[in-house]
Amino acid sequence: MGHNEDFTWNSDDHKQPRGLTTAYLAGSDAQITWRIQGARGGEQPVDTVRGHMNNGGLYGERSGWTLPGYPDRTWDDATLPASHTTPGIAWYRTTFNPRLPKGQDVSVGVTITDDPDRNYRALIYVNGWLMGNYVNDTGPQHTFPIPNGILRTDGKNTIAIASWSEDAKSGGLGKVGLTTLGNVTSSLRVADVAAPAYDAATYADPATAARVSVVAPDTVEPGNSYQVTTTAAVPDDGTALRDLTLSPKLPDGWTATPADPVRLGTLKPGASAKARWTVTVPADQKTGTVAILRVTADFTRAGKPGSVTGEQVVATQPPPLATGEHYVSDLPFQSSSNGWGPVERDQSVGENAEGDGLPLTLHDTVYDKGLGTHAASSVQVWLGGTCTTFHAALGLDQETYGRSDGPATVAYTVLADGTPVYESGTVDRDTATKKIDVDVAGARRLELVVSDAGDGNALDHADWADAKLTCEGGV
Repeated sequence: MGHNEDFTWNSDDHKQPRGLTTAYLAGSDAQITWRIQGARGGEQPVDTVRGHMNNGGLYGERSGWTLPGYPDRTWDDATLPASHTTPGIAWYRTTFNPRLPKGQDVSVGVTITDDPDRNYRALIYVNGWLMGNYVNDTGPQHTFPIPNGILRTDGKNTIAIASWSEDAKSGGLGKVGLTTLGNVTSSLRVADVAAPAYDAATYADPATAARVSVVAPDTVEPGNSYQVTTTAAVPDDGTALRDLTLSPKLPDGWTATPADPVRLGTLKPGASAKARWTVTVPADQKTGTVAILRVTADFTRAGKPGSVTGEQVVATQPPPLATGEHYVSDLPFQSSSNGWGPVERDQSVGENAEGDGLPLTLHDTVYDKGLGTHAASSVQVWLGGTCTTFHAALGLDQETYGRSDGPATVAYTVLADGTPVYESGTVDRDTATKKIDVDVAGARRLELVVSDAGDGNALDHADWADAKLTCEGGV
């Protein structure tokens, strides 16, 4: 439930939800890769009435849980308010008939009330139509009008709510009710808006013949070998697989031992079997990229041939940084993003082109080395676990001083393997240069993040001056 990036500080574009833009797995070196997933059917949506923007990529949305007629009889009964202490998404559904009086124009809304200390968000659907995005701990909106036509004034209506817990202690859903927003005598008649119902042939998941999972290291280095394990399993209610073989499908230049497919024979319902390979990464493999390790299960099922593929994404990383000092601007970026133009090495951010900045300057002090960024920005570099300290001088670049054509406040965050290890708080033009030495011992990945401190990013030229790492133990 992320939002648009917002370059113009005085616009409201950032309020439009468009999905996550980045994520971290705390304590893991896993490379995060992104795949676009939205409403079911993608560019050929299965719901041509409500359209692309009505649904996102939640499993319940793609499976038709928002729609009238979805078979929810096996769902557990729930009484609201309900509390959950598990991160994730919980779905709630109910039906009602408002039996609104004839000859009157009655405006109705869905209202959620709850303790604002509980941290969750909710997507509200009425008859399959998305009516609003509720944020319990922020608000201010608690009532979401149901337009006439979407609401069946004397007929069956379906409400479906997806509650997204934002922590592990205060998820769930508050009380949900209908609120009358107005009632006038009127001859106005509004025709019902089309609201296609659930169709099992369209939304139900096909039965899975087998499941194939691949387990490999999160990160690999060129020239080294690693163990890869694959498990093939048949559901309890599945059909036996015969002549089962598992075959690795590796990136170009990668090799597996044994080279031939592993033959597992027959796998009965409820059973599973494993195969293992030693996979070698070529010495000339480009680092800073991701690779996909796939394993395909080929079999005969009920007399017909079939196959299922599992995969694991791994990141190819360079060797750990050698002993000594390393300026961050001299290292390859694993990834970088910037609120204006590219991230600049050893100069401030200028305009849109690379290398069009000025010397890094903080309160009349010029720095030869460092990074020039503009909020919101992120830079990731690979350490490999050998570095101990990150040093930098932080502040808004002097070229923003004295300007009045927009706000200039930022906040710096240093993350080691996705975990914040330093946070600056709000920094403005008058803030003295912050010289920091941050403990990054054992970290494999360093990320330097600058946010706009909540007031837009019009003049947020933020410098990481003299940014360098002290490392021990590398080759």
